[in-house]
Amino acid sequence: MICSQEKIEYGKQTIKFDLVRESRKTLSINVLPSLNVQVKAPIEQPLEKIFAKIKTRAKWISKQQQFFNGKFHFDYFPKFISGETHLYLGKQYRLKNIIDKKTKSVKLKNGYFIISCSNNLEIENLLKNWYKEKASQVFEQQLDFCFKDFRKYGIKKPLLKIRKFKKRWGSYNKSKNIITLNIDLIKTNKICINYVLYHELSHCLYYNHNTQFYELLEKHCKNWKSIKNKLEGYNL
Repeated sequence: MICSQEKIEYGKQTIKFDLVRESRKTLSINVLPSLNVQVKAPIEQPLEKIFAKIKTRAKWISKQQQFFNGKFHFDYFPKFISGETHLYLGKQYRLKNIIDKKTKSVKLKNGYFIISCSNNLEIENLLKNWYKEKASQVFEQQLDFCFKDFRKYGIKKPLLKIRKFKKRWGSYNKSKNIITLNIDLIKTNKICINYVLYHELSHCLYYNHNTQFYELLEKHCKNWKSIKNKLEGYNL
């Protein structure tokens, strides 16, 4: 494995990245939450070809960095066409639509949402249903993870529901002991999902946003303020 630091100029933008050469057949680009860009490339691939590939992904890299910097918004109207980007767990994936009358499926592979269906009219519903399924799985897993810290308070684990909110990421119904999460949270990363869960779990003990509530939230999610600021950068 060979590592080096490189950069390219793209318009007025300078893209710096860590280049890792290793035994592999394809080139991959990854934007980390630290905003650093990591590029993995085959050992023998010429540097000019790597630079050319980075330039073709410059817009995507910029959007991904904006997301991790808390400046990415959901205020766009997707057309669900090939090449369009969609978020899942804090990462962007491009759509690759395949017309196949025998298959209906959504798969994540090599940075793409690969959607197979009989016609383009089905793509939106297939992707939305895929999000619902993943949200149900991931949110339940993260609720189990976060609730481990709250068992010691003698409270009952809340039930979990998922819906589309216009102005909030989550809510807690005290009388029914139900936490409801916004389905769009599945587009953010697990750090953001856990923050919302810790927030709502804190309401199990303190229903109002009083001093005790924030002390409890701070105890279990020390960087909650920075996460909250990032989430506020989204337009619901």
